Amino acid sequence: MPHAKKELNPLWALLAVPLFQIIAAIELLLDGMLGLVGRLLHGDVISSLTGRKKE
Repeated sequence: MPHAKKELNPLWALLAVPLFQIIAAIELLLDGMLGLVGRLLHGDVISSLTGRKKE
């Protein structure tokens, strides 16, 4: 197995940074979507779109 590890190390080094960036982007997207859904459930988005203040 040491031979397989030597072949995977350069591949892992090439994929580590883009993989981390993809995971971070997905995390930010999910955070934004969950925040939007949370606001929608509390009426903030609808009231801001209609111009009415929330009571």
